[in-house]
Amino acid sequence: MCRQLFKSQEISALAKNPLLLTIIAATHRAFEQLPNRRVKLYQKMFNLLLEDRPNRRETHLKMVDAEKNQEVLQVLALALVKQVKTQFTPKEGSGWIADELERQCEDAAFTPQRFLKEIQDITGLLTGEEGQLYQFSHKTFQEYLAAIALTQRNSQKLLLEKFGNSDWENVLCFCALLTSATPFVERAIANPQDQTGLKLARRMLEEGSQISGEVRDRFNQTLQEHCVSEELTTAIRLEQRLQQMVAIDSQTAITPDPITWGEYELFLNAQTSGQFHSTAEVITIPERLDQPARGISPNDARWFCAWLSTQTIQSMSMMHTSVPGRYVYRSPVQLGGHYVYRLSTQAEQQSINATHEIYIVQEQLPVRYKSLLNYLAAGQWKNADWETDLVMLKVAGRLKERYLDVEAIQRFPCEDLRWIDRLWVSFSDGHFGFSVQKEIYVQTGNPLDGKYYEKTYKQFETTVGWRARNEYINYSEEKFFFYSKKGNLPFALERGSRCFTSLAQRIVNSSMS
Repeated sequence: MCRQLFKSQEISALAKNPLLLTIIAATHRAFEQLPNRRVKLYQKMFNLLLEDRPNRRETHLKMVDAEKNQEVLQVLALALVKQVKTQFTPKEGSGWIADELERQCEDAAFTPQRFLKEIQDITGLLTGEEGQLYQFSHKTFQEYLAAIALTQRNSQKLLLEKFGNSDWENVLCFCALLTSATPFVERAIANPQDQTGLKLARRMLEEGSQISGEVRDRFNQTLQEHCVSEELTTAIRLEQRLQQMVAIDSQTAITPDPITWGEYELFLNAQTSGQFHSTAEVITIPERLDQPARGISPNDARWFCAWLSTQTIQSMSMMHTSVPGRYVYRSPVQLGGHYVYRLSTQAEQQSINATHEIYIVQEQLPVRYKSLLNYLAAGQWKNADWETDLVMLKVAGRLKERYLDVEAIQRFPCEDLRWIDRLWVSFSDGHFGFSVQKEIYVQTGNPLDGKYYEKTYKQFETTVGWRARNEYINYSEEKFFFYSKKGNLPFALERGSRCFTSLAQRIVNSSMS
């Protein structure tokens, strides 16, 4: 489940809540996969809790049809949202749902009170009754159900009236996901002085709500002209910059202008708030945020590019669905650590200057490495290690065998080896990666001529932390951290000593030095 959980930033954010994480895990067990959109996940969770789970436990609901139960719950949720409440007495709830329950269930003996008690005891969607009060087990369940009710009733007038009302924000976002964000964005454009409305419309777009390119362009223009939030304005400008890069070739593009202090500050804010695991120096940002950022160290510039890759994956997949592929970023020349990007074009060479400004090169990331990038960006080292194992087996055509032998490593494509190494090095600041391991391999006395010497190879394994007190570590019990031994990862693939010797040779042949 962890692999699927971290593929979507929306869903991984939901999993921070213990209750939702438990329900997400149950959903995964029932359906063997998780959808990558929040609204689709809620649909599956409600189907699980109202139909599949009760039937499997043989604790059937009176109404076995999940849709009938959900229709009643939607009425309840909508009443709560309209009254800006989360708790209700059994008497209140019974009054709200009585008519809908009568329409859905022919058994007059099945009272609203029995319905509420059944939903609490069997599904867990309601909690309470302490002090004679019920509530939904999580507020987003109430908001999701209310949004469905509103969209089914075509309540656009009411929704637009509530636009900008903080109590309705999540409900409106669910409505935008279920239908379209266009009416809300148009409302924000028409009233640009309402900063709350502008921010809400932007959130809808970030969450993946559908909208036409023409309306999006007008909205971005409105944000630039009227948004008082410097951080939000900078984020928009950065996003637009990434859409206007100068092509070097079919796979690569470069910024014509250097990164500004405002854009660099976005990165530092993400680091200090714990949203991104980099270790760049936290510096005082000059007042002129629109000026080029100067004097940034090569390592910190690399961290900026690594962070930027995570931001653009979200932006491209949620807001610019017409743009194919996923993208990663780097400086025209990135030094430090154990990886050197060589100058390949005149356009890149022209970006280097004495002021140490940050220019960025955009490259298309092969789709098969999207999950690896997400794990690495989140600092999920063991998940990233497992993903490395999986993707290498797929590339080598060795999924059935579950391991790589010497011959498979010798045939392994250089381009794929470079991509895997590049991602590991970029997101660990040169601490992990194949090229890092190769340097340690040589430093501990191992030759690159294909010969294997047990003594020096054991020294290499000890240095990178694969062996301790002359015994291999127990991988299943090992905890990996950013400050694990240098070169410790990637590790999961059981290559064996002679296989790694072949891998070290392959690294050299791939120009990863």
